Amino acid sequence: MPELQGARPAPLTNLRAAQLATNPFPLWLQTIVFVGAFLMAAGGLIALLNPAMLVSPHDEINAAVHIYGATFSRETQRSPFC
Repeated sequence: MPELQGARPAPLTNLRAAQLATNPFPLWLQTIVFVGAFLMAAGGLIALLNPAMLVSPHDEINAAVHIYGATFSRETQRSPFC
């Protein structure tokens, strides 16, 4: 055990290189993907909860708009890997 007492962990001198080794995607790409996913989820929720926002103010909200809203919400919430 005396050899372990004098051993110190090596300091992280290049933190950016360590981050790049663990995360291969650049920050701008991660940001764009996150914003896109957020906007798709928001559009799905709007279509599901308030489909009147999908049509012009003078159009009537009928069963077709409700069905479109439910379909749009389901399609936007689905994972692209399924």
